[in-house]
Amino acid sequence: KVGESEARFFRSFPNTVSLEEIRMENLRRDGTPKEFGSEKSNYLLMASSENWGLGIREYRTSLAGKDAKPISLPSGSIRTKGFASASSVFHPTYQSGTQFRYLGRQTLDGQETLVIAFAQQPEKTQLIGRFDADGVSSAFLLQGVAWVDAQDYQIVRLRTDLLKPLPKVRLIRETTEIHYDLVRSKESPAGLWLPREVIVTVQWRGRTFRNIHHYSDYKFFNVATEEKRKEASQLPGPIVNPN
Repeated sequence: KVGESEARFFRSFPNTVSLEEIRMENLRRDGTPKEFGSEKSNYLLMASSENWGLGIREYRTSLAGKDAKPISLPSGSIRTKGFASASSVFHPTYQSGTQFRYLGRQTLDGQETLVIAFAQQPEKTQLIGRFDADGVSSAFLLQGVAWVDAQDYQIVRLRTDLLKPLPKVRLIRETTEIHYDLVRSKESPAGLWLPREVIVTVQWRGRTFRNIHHYSDYKFFNVATEEKRKEASQLPGPIVNPN
């Protein structure tokens, strides 16, 4: 049921634009921020043109519609992205490469959910992430927990962690926590569950970084023709040419 829900999500995904606010933090050992900075940008998710419908490309622009230039902190920082497709392991195309275990039920914000643990299988999965640092690239796999609405099988919260650390690039931890909200519009009256808040914690080279992303003011649009593209360009937030 969750796979069917995910297949519908990717198959009918419209182009979206939202306001993204990021707080980037460098943490002390006790978990409190040592340094922090924030930025705002337009966050665009462009639906893939692939017939099989599993692919979302991501872009950021400044609020003025130009290329977004990330801020940096004095002692260094990271800037995370790529959350719209985080639930891909539940898609029917990829389920065979992941082990799942039902843990039970839990109530979140008054909503009854099914709790499902998962872990990618190295010998079977087709979904492989890569972490690049200083010219060295390391593959990584994920494990995690999903909270699924007990009525319509939509994922309402998702947490992922590394399946194992990457000592080659000194990446010890990468934890992503995604909280979803139902977003409705006249283009999508049934609504889509899209990220509302994402918290990413990374332990790399003996230091701990945290990014807190907030998303709001979602709008849906199409760019199927030149005429449509002109209409879409009038929406708040620019339309980005993938090329």
